[in-house]
Amino acid sequence: MADSSRRTFLEMALGVAGVSGCVESDSGPSPGTTDAPATGSRPADSCGDGALDTDDPLAVEYDARRRFGCRGDLLDGFEDLSVWETYAGRLDATGPERAYAGTQSAELTAAAGDGRAWVYREFDSPLDLSDRDLSLAVRLDAPESESVVVQVLAPDRENQFVLSKGVWSAGWLRVDLGPSAVKGDPDLSEVREIRIQLPVGEGAEGRLLVDALRTTPKSDRGAVMLTFDDNHRTQYDTAFPVMERYGVPGTVGVIHRAVDYATTMSLAEMRELQSAGWDMASHPQLERSFRQLSPEESRSAFRESKRWLVDEGFEDGARFLVWPFGKYDADAVETAARYHYLGFAGGGCPVGTGVTDPLLVSRVTGDDPDRTTAMIDLAERYNLLTVVRLHTIGVGDDKYVSTAGFERIVEPLADADVDAVTPSDLWDGPTG
Repeated sequence: MADSSRRTFLEMALGVAGVSGCVESDSGPSPGTTDAPATGSRPADSCGDGALDTDDPLAVEYDARRRFGCRGDLLDGFEDLSVWETYAGRLDATGPERAYAGTQSAELTAAAGDGRAWVYREFDSPLDLSDRDLSLAVRLDAPESESVVVQVLAPDRENQFVLSKGVWSAGWLRVDLGPSAVKGDPDLSEVREIRIQLPVGEGAEGRLLVDALRTTPKSDRGAVMLTFDDNHRTQYDTAFPVMERYGVPGTVGVIHRAVDYATTMSLAEMRELQSAGWDMASHPQLERSFRQLSPEESRSAFRESKRWLVDEGFEDGARFLVWPFGKYDADAVETAARYHYLGFAGGGCPVGTGVTDPLLVSRVTGDDPDRTTAMIDLAERYNLLTVVRLHTIGVGDDKYVSTAGFERIVEPLADADVDAVTPSDLWDGPTG
């Protein structure tokens, strides 16, 4: 991976590009473009330009969730549930008041003895998803947090992609899906079945609404982003020299109240990282997560953190958010979209580069070098975006990654046929 290769990724990144090879649903017409309206429980302008009418100097120009929420093509709008069958739990149609788009969504319910809600759809003629990535609108009503699992059988259960992403109960979200596991040798040009699961375990209940299963064009090249939470000084002292040696940039989620402490980076060190191509992103961490803050407290936290970054000369990184504790609720996500274009949360999987919910881009933990390199391999093999979450480097305990373990991540990343990117690299490309 040469430094010049970082820019090759930009043409395929987050901008609205023309889409060919439309995949139409047999249960309703495809919205087709990014400015197709969504109806139901979401505002009529939930897809579209998303321009924000505000004089707030800290606000971004547009709500990226609205601008990109309908990107790509509709594969299934869940208007006809007769094409879906149930393995476990119950499947029901909602009314339009609980739909993400169209006249209804699908409600998956797991009773206490079911263990999971599990539905599937078989295709008489194989789907060709070899050049497409998947996304799905979800609303998790119960439990508070769980993984949404989508299995793509290509062509059978011995050869499949398992797409799993953890989400919080936070109203309607779009889940951008990438493989957390690959079984056998799947052929995505021969997709015969798609399964959707909400695993809750025996004795627990669950309810998940799903809608608007969409596809987006797959990139010609994968990308990997290394993100570091909490501006710990080992990120400068230990990680930075390793990454400089291999030409890999990074992104720091900055807790602005914790700059220039004994265990954190100084302002001068952060500026040195910025000069080396790193981003300093907002990480407005308080003692409580955003799920515990009022809307007013959330807005204040976003604004205070972003203002500090802008005032200290980190305007580029201030456009982006690293979610504290990986937690959010509906109010926090809506507010974050007024101040940031991209947000990085949990989730545990790579994603397609054409994200449809830019405020909730999935990250994978970097604490296990073997698992991390496996996620980098998936980005390379299937042209995905893998965002890695790191904290301290080599502090002498087993909580986070060791120095040797970190080098075991960076060295193969530098050799991989992927681009090492920052949020600015994604956002500032020709189509951003």
